[in-house]
Amino acid sequence: MMHNPDVAAFFRALGAGTLIGGVPWLIVTVPFGLGFFAYGEIGGGVTVIAMPLVVAGVVTLLAMTVFGLPLTAFLAEHGEECPRRYELAGAVSGFCIPLTVLIATSDISVLAQGFAYLFAANGALAGFAAAASWGRYRQRRATPAAEVDTPNPIHDLLF
Repeated sequence: MMHNPDVAAFFRALGAGTLIGGVPWLIVTVPFGLGFFAYGEIGGGVTVIAMPLVVAGVVTLLAMTVFGLPLTAFLAEHGEECPRRYELAGAVSGFCIPLTVLIATSDISVLAQGFAYLFAANGALAGFAAAASWGRYRQRRATPAAEVDTPNPIHDLLF
């Protein structure tokens, strides 16, 4: 089986964004899921508990595919790759995506409600986490590993 480090790094970044975006919402969904368990609805409980991770994973995957990969191609072609650029782009897109979805599914007055900014802040953290992981990988990939001459103390004693 062939191992592609780019794909592995992509999925690590996806995992980081999913966890940062989904785990905080487990505070809300776990009690509801446990309520389902109390009534024998195991499937419903698992669904409710897992929903934040599923939503965060899907949104992170879409954002990385629609925004992140084209940004990578653009920055790489122009020689401008830098972890900070990825982090800024991830945080900004992560902030804007939830607001855009909320406005598209309701109306502009949703911006007057505090929960919209809670979702946006959570999205910004998720976008930042995914982009930071990807940006660090791209930086390591671009920087050739320096050949390190490790001294051998036994050899030095003998010669």
